[in-house]
Amino acid sequence: MSDLMNAITTMLGVFTKYASKDGDPNSLSKPEVKELLEKELTGFLNPQNPAQVDDFLKQLDQDKSGTVDFQEYVTLVAVLACMCHEFKPKKK
Repeated sequence: MSDLMNAITTMLGVFTKYASKDGDPNSLSKPEVKELLEKELTGFLNPQNPAQVDDFLKQLDQDKSGTVDFQEYVTLVAVLACMCHEFKPKKK
């Protein structure tokens, strides 16, 4: 499998792993988002700070459903990838 297909498969797998925990495999609840942040994005956000987690969830939840669907999750991953690319040292 190509590197890009591995990346897509991993992204799908991470979403499924956390979204499946409370019964709805199509969205991430607040506890699932918190667990994903704690385990997959250590250091990105302080998941022990409930106000920060609430604010982050509100920003992710573009459709105001109270959960993070797959499209909103993909947006998060894309934004993080762009941020990493931005801070990557440029070759001369």
